Amino acid sequence: MRQFEGEKLRSIDFHIGVDLPRKLASYVEAGERVLLGGRPGHGKTVLAMRAFPNGYLVDKRDEVLTGKTPGGCVLPSAQERWAARTGSTLIIDETQLLAAAGLAQLIEQVNSAGRGYVAIVQMHRPATSTRQGDWMESVAVDRALQMMSSGGREVRIIALEERLRGDEFSWSERVFRPRR
Repeated sequence: MRQFEGEKLRSIDFHIGVDLPRKLASYVEAGERVLLGGRPGHGKTVLAMRAFPNGYLVDKRDEVLTGKTPGGCVLPSAQERWAARTGSTLIIDETQLLAAAGLAQLIEQVNSAGRGYVAIVQMHRPATSTRQGDWMESVAVDRALQMMSSGGREVRIIALEERLRGDEFSWSERVFRPRR
């Protein structure tokens, strides 16, 4: 497996007591690209929707790219409706959608407006591996970092490591900078 060239700027472990939805929202509002990862069932999508109650969730249903409004209305095409929702945060549910036709224009509109976005990825590594920095072991993470760091942009990676209780998680954070 090819390792994507880049460097990790810093590693920070957070645990109980940090408002993760608020922290996630502050990064995206500052224009950052955030890769939110965790094992299946860890609540990644729910966390992103909690951080951005007015978020615009892009998903794929029956091979069709769809967008879901905060009220839960599924729209036939994420691209056609994005212009009317320019104040919403873009949440891309599962990073394989980053390569979907039509989504590149959405991402470009978000970037042009100076806003960040969240992309969700499944990480199958145990918590001890992510703390040691084994981010590039996953093909999905590798591809997401390639697409998200285009133009030399940094990508903040937040890995949900363990759901402790309710909305509390043990999690770690890295900032990825592509090599120029």
